[in-house]
Amino acid sequence: MESLNWPHTRNYQPLRTHQLRLRRRRGGTSPPLVGVEPNPGPRNRPREKKSKEEKHKKKRRPKLDAFTKGRIIQSLELGVATKEIARRLKVAPKTIRLWKVRYAETGGVLRKIGSGGKRKLTGREQIRIRTMCVRDRRRSAIDIAREINRNSPKKKQIHPNTVRRILKTFGLNGRIAREKPYINDVNKIKRLRWCRAHKDWTLADWRRVLWTDESSIQLIPGPGKMYVWRTSQEVLKPECLAPTVKKGGGKISFWAGFHGSTIGPIVPIKGIMTAEIYEEILTEHTFPYLKSLPQASPTRSEEKTKKRKREKGEREGETMDKKAPIGMIFQQDNDPKHTAKRIKACLGDMVLDEKSTVSVMDWPSQSPDLNPIEHVWKVVKDRIRKDTRKAKNIDEQFEKVKRIWESLDPKFLEKLVASVPKRIAAVIKAKGGHIKY
Repeated sequence: MESLNWPHTRNYQPLRTHQLRLRRRRGGTSPPLVGVEPNPGPRNRPREKKSKEEKHKKKRRPKLDAFTKGRIIQSLELGVATKEIARRLKVAPKTIRLWKVRYAETGGVLRKIGSGGKRKLTGREQIRIRTMCVRDRRRSAIDIAREINRNSPKKKQIHPNTVRRILKTFGLNGRIAREKPYINDVNKIKRLRWCRAHKDWTLADWRRVLWTDESSIQLIPGPGKMYVWRTSQEVLKPECLAPTVKKGGGKISFWAGFHGSTIGPIVPIKGIMTAEIYEEILTEHTFPYLKSLPQASPTRSEEKTKKRKREKGEREGETMDKKAPIGMIFQQDNDPKHTAKRIKACLGDMVLDEKSTVSVMDWPSQSPDLNPIEHVWKVVKDRIRKDTRKAKNIDEQFEKVKRIWESLDPKFLEKLVASVPKRIAAVIKAKGGHIKY
C-alpha cells in the first residue's frame, strides 16, 4: 500500500483491499497521467425501471403504541437485557435504548413538547386560510395553497395537504354538496308563514292529511354509488361493472298518496302528466278512496281555530286553510297542473257527505322537505335498485312498484307523519331556509 503513495498526488489516503480490487478492474491502479482521461471501466448495466408505486413507497418505521412502550419500560425496570427485549417485542435494539434514555429524562413515555419540525405557518396565517375557505366554499385546497405561495418566500412554501390538515383542525372537511331546490326570498317568507300557521297542529291533525305526489322510475335504474371488490386487472370484468342503458330503457310515472299509517291508491301515468289526466285521477281514484274512509270528528285544534275566527279577524295569510279542516285534508304541491282552473273547480266540488267535506291545504312552493311522501319514494326506489330481478317492460316494473308500495310498514309511515312538527320547527329556526330532511 505504501508503494502506491505517489508524492505528486494531494490528500492521498491508503486504499483498502476491496477498493484496490475495484480500481484494478477499472484500470485505475497506475498513477494518473496529466491530460489523459482515466479508463472509465465497463459500463454499468441498466437498472430495472421501478413502477410509480414502488418509487413513492416509503419505508416508515412503525410507531409504537402506548401498550408496547409500557412493556419496554417494565422490562427495563425488571433488568431484562436490551437485546432480549428487542427480540421478544420485535423492535430494533436502538429503539429500546432511545426509550430508555427518554424515560430516564422525562419519567414517562409521552412525546416531548416542542419536538418535531417547526411549523411554517403562524396562527394568523392559519386563520387566513380558514377565512379564504369560508368566503368561497367551492375553492379547492390547491388554489388556496397556490395563492399563499405566491407572496411567500421559498422556505414557507406549503403543500395542498397542509391546507387540508389546517382546515381539518377548524372542523372544515371536503364533502359532496347536497342537492336541494333553490329557494328565493319570496318562497322563504311563504314557507315561514305556512309553518307558523301550522305549528300548533297536533299529531291527530297531521294523521288526517292525505299526502300526495307524483314520481317516476326508469325501467333500468342507475346503480348510484356502487362499490365492488376488484384488483387493478379486473376493471372490465362484467361482475365489476355498473351497467347503464341509454335513457334508462324507458320511464314509468305514477301518482300515489298516504295518510297516517295507511297507504292510499297508486295510479300509473301514461305519457306526460296533464291537467286532464290529473282530473281523471282525482275523480276515479282519489274521491272514491276518501269516501270509503271513516270520517273523523273535528279535533280540539279545529274547534279552537273556529272560535278564534269568530272572536277576532285574523291577519290575511296567517292561517293558510280557508275552511276549518273537518274530515280529511288533501295536500298537493304547486305544480301548474295542480293549480289549473279545472282542478280548482274539481276540488271545490269534492264533498264526502252532508257533514264532512275535504279541505285542500295550501302548500308553499319549493318545499319537498316538508312532504313526508318524498322519503317513501326514496325507499321504493332503493328497493327497486337492489332487486336483482330486472323487469322486462314498463307494466312489469309498475307491478313491482305496486307490490313495494302495498308492503310498506305502517310504523314507518306513522314515523314519517310524526316528523312533520319537527320539520316545521326546523324551517322556523332556519327562517324559511333549507333543513336536513
